[in-house]
Amino acid sequence: MSNTDIYLSKAASWRDTLKLEVGSEPPKKENIPEICRSGLLEWAQHGTLFSEKLVELMCEGLGVRPGKLKEMRCTESVILLGHFYPHCPQPDLTAGLVPHTDHTLVTILLQDQTGGLQVKRDNQWVSVVPIDGAITVNIISNDKYKSVEHRVLANGSAEARISIPLLFHPAGVCNEDGDSGYYGPLVELLSTENPPKYRKFTLKEFWKQSQGKAISPNIVTNAFKIVAEG
Repeated sequence: MSNTDIYLSKAASWRDTLKLEVGSEPPKKENIPEICRSGLLEWAQHGTLFSEKLVELMCEGLGVRPGKLKEMRCTESVILLGHFYPHCPQPDLTAGLVPHTDHTLVTILLQDQTGGLQVKRDNQWVSVVPIDGAITVNIISNDKYKSVEHRVLANGSAEARISIPLLFHPAGVCNEDGDSGYYGPLVELLSTENPPKYRKFTLKEFWKQSQGKAISPNIVTNAFKIVAEG
């Protein structure tokens, strides 16, 4: 796969992307370039173990059982993206990756030291300075943990920038209609004071909203957000 949204966005992002499904069934080795095959598979293995521990801690922080989300198979579908940002001679005229929010339960990002990732805080773009050996995490829930809007600047440095995110989605055995049960805010966290902010949805609805569309902020969550009356 090359630029994932080249025919959907108003302008092409200055990058190329390799996409692999690395969940319960590992990808065929011949589908992975030999030059990066062993490294990507090793990152997928260790990154998945890291995400499992992270999700358990998230559950504890929310006040539910550590294994709750794992039992719901909320991170069983895993997608690895290998982003390659080559040198751009005029980085002020384009972007490496347009502003967006991830529609995953968890995204964990491994990046090199080139820099370029920015997050929006108080309506200002703030650079995420790379730290050697650090992993960047993006999470989402019923607005308790929020997926931050972020972007990647076009790479003006001489060296190419590389980042390898792992995206964790729900997975399930679909019925004949393509559905596999409903997902939504955990009932343990809901109350009169904390009502659901998003409606329940099926995986079929989720993928319909997330695939085949230009990358943009909150493209999936807005589709399921409950609009308050009045």
